[in-house]
Amino acid sequence: MSTAAKNSIETRNLHVGYRQKNSVDLIQQNISIQFVAGEFVSILGKNGIGKSTLLRTLTGVQDAISGDVIINGRNSNSYDFKELSTIISLVLTERLPDSQLTVFELVALGRQPYTNWVGKLEKNDVAKIKWALEQTETAALAHRYFHELSDGQLQRVFIARALAQDTQIIMLDEPTAHLDMHHTIKIFQLLKKLSQETNKTIIMTTHEVNLAISSADQLILLTEKEVAAGKKEALIASNAFDHLFSSEIINFNATLEQFIVTQKQ
Repeated sequence: MSTAAKNSIETRNLHVGYRQKNSVDLIQQNISIQFVAGEFVSILGKNGIGKSTLLRTLTGVQDAISGDVIINGRNSNSYDFKELSTIISLVLTERLPDSQLTVFELVALGRQPYTNWVGKLEKNDVAKIKWALEQTETAALAHRYFHELSDGQLQRVFIARALAQDTQIIMLDEPTAHLDMHHTIKIFQLLKKLSQETNKTIIMTTHEVNLAISSADQLILLTEKEVAAGKKEALIASNAFDHLFSSEIINFNATLEQFIVTQKQ
């Protein structure tokens, strides 16, 4: 794959973590992975292993300890904030402050990288917002206040805002964290559909391991020893899932291609 390919993002010997005043808290190191257009990617690992830290580093929200993030053939450090915000959008599991914003107005915030300094929406902006609402099946909610929505509805609205931003790459941090099983599956189906139909690269962190294994085009497994990346079949063949959780409670069943509860003898 050419590193100049549109919608591509890769890391080269990336080290992620946090800089303290006199020290460095290194979370993951030597990460060299590639993502391409139209891929639906899930980042998996136990709590505290660095999933969100990696995602924030990929988006430029957090500086790398060392190494490089290459976006469309360019080092991410060479982009200014406005330019990068037209390439990558980020969906966080967030609590919004109280306001009287409607769903339409919330999704319209995704157009900020393109509107003029007064934030005036042009015809093209409105068309992008309506398209995003339709893609996420939230058009019927457009005139409702966002605080009236269920968690599942609000999460789809956040995704609509990212779609309205019209970026090549969408990254999501635990988008199903507060959702029930039904809405969790719906979000996975939506993200998979969007990656296929829009050719956008969609990268998410998640604790929904079995859903991710069954639906993602590529999986990134974070463990204490290494970062393994690839398609499900290759990771199963290399026994990579065996090292994802060091637990006697669950184990990976290669035949079922799922984690299952360990049966006590």
